[in-house]
Amino acid sequence: GRRSTGGPSAYRREEAQPARQIDPAEPLGPQDLVMDVLPSSPVIREVEVVGGQGDDHARAMRLVRGRVGEPLDMEKQREDIRRLYESGLFRPMINVEAVDVPGGVKLRYVVEPNPKVNSITVTGNSKVSTKKILSELPVKEGEVYTAQAQARIRESVSRYYSELGYHDAVVRLEERVAPNNSVDLVLSVDEGTRMKIRDVVFRGNENIRDLAMLLRMENKGSWGPMKRYFNESRFQEDLNKIRALYVSRGYLDVEVRRGDFIYAPDQSWVDPVIEIT
Repeated sequence: GRRSTGGPSAYRREEAQPARQIDPAEPLGPQDLVMDVLPSSPVIREVEVVGGQGDDHARAMRLVRGRVGEPLDMEKQREDIRRLYESGLFRPMINVEAVDVPGGVKLRYVVEPNPKVNSITVTGNSKVSTKKILSELPVKEGEVYTAQAQARIRESVSRYYSELGYHDAVVRLEERVAPNNSVDLVLSVDEGTRMKIRDVVFRGNENIRDLAMLLRMENKGSWGPMKRYFNESRFQEDLNKIRALYVSRGYLDVEVRRGDFIYAPDQSWVDPVIEIT
C-alpha cells in the first residue's frame, strides 16, 4: 500500500483519502490535518525524488533531509517541501508519498520542474539598447523561470527606465511555451517620454540656502544646455539627504517630504516640490 501526504502535516492512508497537493509557500491550516494518523511512525527504507532530472534531481536529493533508517518525521517532511520550493527549481505543487516496502516505507517526493528560459526577445526599445535591457534582467537565458520571475523582470526594466527619466514607460512580458520544458520570453517596451527637470521647488526652507541642498541632491534642475532628467528611485534619497543636512545643523525635529509636483501640460518637464517644516 501507499501512505501519502499532501504536505507533511500528517501521514494518511491513500485508500482512505487521496493525496492532496499543496502550495508549500502557504502555511498549512486545519484543513491539512487528518485524524487518520498512523499509531507509530514507520522507518524510512528508501528516499527518492520523482520528476527532477540531471543536476536538478541531484540538488533536490541534497535538499531532502529524510534519511534511510530514520522514522518518518512530519516536521522534517514539511521542511523538505519548503526547501524544495524555495530552491526555485520546482513548481509550487509538491507532493510527498510514503509507499509501503518490506520493513518500512519508501519516502517519495513528487515534483514538477520549473521551465528554463530558452530565449528572450526585446521589442519596442529605441532609446535603450537591447543589450543593456538584457543585462538588467534578473533572469537570463538558460536559467530557471519561476512563478515570481515575470513580476521581477517587469519591475527591473521599469525601474531602469525610471532611473533614466522615462517615468511613463510601460513594460509587458509574454510567455510562449517552447520545447523541452522551456519558455520563450517576449519583452515589449513602450518607452514613453523622458521627463526633464525644469527646476526644484523648496517650500518652507527658512534656515538653509537652496543651493546647499541642491548640491547634495541627485535630482537637480536643468540650466542652459545642461539637461537633467527626473529619477524617481533617487528622489527618496534626496529627501533623506536634506533631512540629514538639517539635523546636522541642529534642527532635530525637521520634517522633509514630497510635495505636489508641477508638470508641463505635455509632461515634457517637471518641477519636483520638496516641503520642509
